[in-house]
Amino acid sequence: MTISRPSVRRPLSLLVVPLCLEYAWRQLLTAGEIPSAIILIGDPEAELAPDTGELQRCFALTPAEARFASILMAGKRLAEAAAELRVTMHTARTHLKRILSKTGTRRQGELIHLLLGSFAHVR
Repeated sequence: MTISRPSVRRPLSLLVVPLCLEYAWRQLLTAGEIPSAIILIGDPEAELAPDTGELQRCFALTPAEARFASILMAGKRLAEAAAELRVTMHTARTHLKRILSKTGTRRQGELIHLLLGSFAHVR
């Protein structure tokens, strides 16, 4: 579900997921099963700041490649990433090719999908 805001910003996303307690934990409870849930709130306006160290560990990226991937994950184009890192377009394309190779992806969109599906941006 979505939750509207009083401002003009996009609504928050809300996800409520029921939790099932493991059998061993149930035995420890004298009152039986206690209903539980986890509530996840997503803010589409929040700045995405992936952990470059996690990107390095998860995908065997160099520090420069991880910084580059982080910028792409924020929705920036190749030229914008190159400008932000103060590298040439040739270097930016090289970074992208190496990252695609290391992640087993073929297109930039596929790469971003993979990176956003990882836990490298979860804090």
